[in-house]
Amino acid sequence: MMQDRHDNELAAFYREAIARARAYLNGIYPVENFRESDKDFHHVLNQNKSSSVWRITAIGKLRTFTFYIAIPQTFPDSFPKLYLSEIDYAEISPIPHVDRNRFVCTRNPDTVVLNDGQPGEAIEKLLKVAVNILEAGMQGEMKKDFEEEYIAYWNDESELKAIVFSDLPAPPARILMYAFAEPLLDASYLITTSNPIVISWLQRLGVERHISSEEKVLFLQLPKVPESLPKTNRDILTLFAHLDPASLSALDSFRGNTVLASIDRGDQFMLFAWAHLLLPLKGFRRKKGKIPLKLSMRQFPDEKIIRFNIKRLDRDRLIRRAIDMGTFGQEHDSITIVGCGSVGSNLAMLLAKSGTKNFILIDEETLVEENVARHLCGIHDVVTTKSKAEAVKKTLEKHLPFIKCDIHQKNILDMLIHEPQTFNNSKAIIFATANMAAERRANDFFHTQIIKPVIYLWLEPYGVAGHVLFVSPEHGGCYRCCFDFNGGFLFSVSAPGQEFNRREAGCQTTFLPYGAADLGMFCSITCKIIIEILCKIPARSTLYTWIGDKNQFESNGFKISGDYAAHDNYSIHVRNPVPQVMCELCKTKH
Repeated sequence: MMQDRHDNELAAFYREAIARARAYLNGIYPVENFRESDKDFHHVLNQNKSSSVWRITAIGKLRTFTFYIAIPQTFPDSFPKLYLSEIDYAEISPIPHVDRNRFVCTRNPDTVVLNDGQPGEAIEKLLKVAVNILEAGMQGEMKKDFEEEYIAYWNDESELKAIVFSDLPAPPARILMYAFAEPLLDASYLITTSNPIVISWLQRLGVERHISSEEKVLFLQLPKVPESLPKTNRDILTLFAHLDPASLSALDSFRGNTVLASIDRGDQFMLFAWAHLLLPLKGFRRKKGKIPLKLSMRQFPDEKIIRFNIKRLDRDRLIRRAIDMGTFGQEHDSITIVGCGSVGSNLAMLLAKSGTKNFILIDEETLVEENVARHLCGIHDVVTTKSKAEAVKKTLEKHLPFIKCDIHQKNILDMLIHEPQTFNNSKAIIFATANMAAERRANDFFHTQIIKPVIYLWLEPYGVAGHVLFVSPEHGGCYRCCFDFNGGFLFSVSAPGQEFNRREAGCQTTFLPYGAADLGMFCSITCKIIIEILCKIPARSTLYTWIGDKNQFESNGFKISGDYAAHDNYSIHVRNPVPQVMCELCKTKH
């Protein structure tokens, strides 16, 4: 009953807000309701099924505009949409911020919230913004806006869709386009460099698509954003007149009908593509790959081109939405993760989403059902994949198509003996094994055999703390310097002398308890720390300690080390381990 009353109150609020807005606007503009004979009303209603549509005429400095405003049922919490009349659109288009459905983009509803106390004034403000946008466009004052939104306008009138998921060669270059018998991600084509890459990518996604055809594509670099949207062969020839000599040479010899173009925009680039109709040309067979493209365009200058909407799934676009890559995660950087358990697997995904493209994953263990509550991979992976490293590889590559993983289902100590070259090109070597014997041996190896900094990380019991230890091979203490003679960690947040390992009933597996939420927080913080380390390598060994929920830890009957008694929950503390007198490795080193 209370729920019904709340719903009714909310519905009443929206009805009142719409009525107030209508009354306010009526005092400024003539507001007209739906008319059956007005096809513009039908045009807007078809795109906004549950909205009311009002017709408003607004007077600007240059001309009068007729708008059709779609008012959603949840206004003012949902944005109204403004559309131009068909007549106005025909007379002034193309105009930046107006799409082919005649929708006028005034404000971004993802970043702007309407004043719910003044709903009429909010719509009036949007109308004024729309008029200013249209008149500025009519006067040619929005060239920069047009350039920034060029791809949106191009895609607005595209007939076909193609996927670009892999890195492309430097233009000018000849690449390939493959047609799918059935669409994938709403696209019927895929542009890349070879058939094996397509097959590999489809396998990663776990989907099957029959490739019905293959054709050549000319990949060119345009010097600047075109001043208008080309529609015909003549328009394309005008664009090509400004190409550099290498691109002109590539064009002269190209016998195909599809072009992919790139335009640099500072630290980003735009991609768009089009195809030319293949028409009979005297002296040439009417077949793809037989007629020179440039000659065909000159013979049929008024023939319209067919635009492609390019769906970019490449690393540069996807990762740029997450972070500014800066110096981290560059094209050829590789990160080695030793240990693909709960910490290593979840960290790998975060690093992948942060820009890392190349991974070396090392773990000899099998993924089993008791792992899945804290692991990146789930029961499906237990059924279909035996190895932890293989399961993580499949999950990363399926999630982000540009990821490349080299896996080793081997013991790390055997690899240090027999395959040390594996680690030569890694920008970072991360140990997430929680295996002190293996980690101290690796510590010695990377100080004496292959001189490289190494990062060790682990969680303490019940997630009370986590540690990220960066060990420099040259300055500061090493991994061994952080432990006492008995293997006790010198900087532990949990007090020594306590038993934490737990065993499942029935004498099953033994495990160190910590929750998925604590694991997630630690991995997120660790990812940030590792990015910071890789962007600027510390001058000396550094220990980063994250403190979790001490209160919960103590409520379970456990004790906190006195060194951390005054430290806040969820805080991070940094120190530089110093070489210990008893450490033979550091004694020799220093």
